[in-house]
Amino acid sequence: MKIAFCGIDGCGKSTQIQKLKNILEFDDNKVEILKYQFTPYHLYKENLKKEELLSLGTAYDFIRMNIETEKNIGNLDFALYDRHKICYLALAKAYECKNIDDIVKLYSLIEQPDLTVYFENSVNTSMQRILSRNKPLSNREELEFLKKFKDAYEFFIDLGYYNELVVIDANQSIENVEKQMIEKVYKKIKRR
Repeated sequence: MKIAFCGIDGCGKSTQIQKLKNILEFDDNKVEILKYQFTPYHLYKENLKKEELLSLGTAYDFIRMNIETEKNIGNLDFALYDRHKICYLALAKAYECKNIDDIVKLYSLIEQPDLTVYFENSVNTSMQRILSRNKPLSNREELEFLKKFKDAYEFFIDLGYYNELVVIDANQSIENVEKQMIEKVYKKIKRR
């Protein structure tokens, strides 16, 4: 089963994915967390004049890595994706990609996960969590960008860009988010 986790930076995805992995492995499942590393086009946006080609190249990178990963997950019971195509579409929209329709078409080549888990939280909650890390902020972690990123997520979620969606209220404490994960995700997948 393929489960994608998405939400803006600071929503608690990575923490909850690891906790779910531990629970699933305790049940003797083969589980792996998958996270794509690809060239984010926005890092080069200022220096390259062909922005549309660069964003398409980034989409191609993601598709290529997805295809390579799919070859290796056949023996898994659960593939937990720390971000998936809805995340990269939201990033492209937040970075104001001028050819978002082309990117949507390209990403349609990638199979949807069986379940998408969206960690919905306020930008202020994310900002507090990010600042508590005591690390320098990346441009993706600044308040104005987080607002754009959240709006972009909600745009694609409103379009129904997923197979099945579970929404987690990530404004709550880590313990309460974990309870929601057990109730809304773990119990759902156990019933399948």
